[in-house]
Amino acid sequence: MDVSPPVMLPIGQPQPFGTWEKREGDDCFCFHDGYVSEQRFTFETSESPLYVRLGKNTQVAIIEQRSEAHYILEEKSSLLHFCDPRSYKATFDLDKEACLRHVSVGTVRENLKNTLVVHLNGTKSSVDWKDGLHLKASSEYDWQMSMVHHASQTSSNCRVHSVIEDKGFLRLTYDGTVEQSAADAVLLQKNLNYILTPNGRVCARPLMHIANKNVRASHGTATQPLPREVLFYLTARGLEFETAKQLFLDGFLYGFSGEAFPTNAAMVTAED
Repeated sequence: MDVSPPVMLPIGQPQPFGTWEKREGDDCFCFHDGYVSEQRFTFETSESPLYVRLGKNTQVAIIEQRSEAHYILEEKSSLLHFCDPRSYKATFDLDKEACLRHVSVGTVRENLKNTLVVHLNGTKSSVDWKDGLHLKASSEYDWQMSMVHHASQTSSNCRVHSVIEDKGFLRLTYDGTVEQSAADAVLLQKNLNYILTPNGRVCARPLMHIANKNVRASHGTATQPLPREVLFYLTARGLEFETAKQLFLDGFLYGFSGEAFPTNAAMVTAED
């Protein structure tokens, strides 16, 4: 994946690989069928909701900057979606064999709320969702996701890692649904949290509603202090305690993403 600065797409400006349209007041951009790019794109900021359609067999990466967006992934299209932790609403609709990969990693210092909805409408569509959150000060993060499997042989894997400091408070609600029509679906969810201070808090509610017997599903959440055995291992090899702690936390938040994540200041390459 190209890690050069993203390509800005100004509103209404024609592009050789897509077209702008007006859709019920939204800013709507449609990528042409078969367009494949290693570049990262971002859309000009606006108060209007963003509506993006990926044509068939399209492969693109987008850095999200809008507060509200709706993505349509047509047959066999692929979207790599980046977003800093922010207050936003996003809906994703996936057609047959479409693939969505999402990565969000960053520090939270204010009150934020996410409302995320994913519909796996087409057979063999798939989602890989990874969020890494570092809550500081008195920040509250209300994270909500609805993951709905409508079609057979669909798969989703949602992982949220968080580090809570000071008086940070993570409120996480995950609602996974497998409809009766979604035979052989795979629905996975995991949430891991480390609390570093006495006043940090987590309230996690992972829910699943499964209406088909031929499904593989699991969900879980765990909250704990930093593992002493890991810090002991690192300090025993000559690292200062604060250095060892930071190394562990960086790996916990960034290491699981498996993508080169673009921050406001620079690119941070996160390897598995």
